[in-house]
Amino acid sequence: MWCAAPPGFRNMMLDPTGWGPTRLDAIDDLMDHPIFQRLARANGWERPGLRDFLEVDAPQEIEVGFMDYQAKAPNPRAAPPRQTFKLVTNS
Repeated sequence: MWCAAPPGFRNMMLDPTGWGPTRLDAIDDLMDHPIFQRLARANGWERPGLRDFLEVDAPQEIEVGFMDYQAKAPNPRAAPPRQTFKLVTNS
């Protein structure tokens, strides 16, 4: 899972983010975010492309959990598998 963030990204509660299975999907999702569009207009940003983003490691404290719902799980008490995401930001 990829996450795209704008310049000056602080955290997911304060800043817009875009999500997707690929870098481009995450960037496109960010471009569609109304708050990002407002920031882009206010700051005179042109529409960024893939080259404008920098891939960075996700902060250690962030994990995205995914649960696979199966009719007959082998061990219902087992923890669901976790997958971390990649963060791309154009800072």
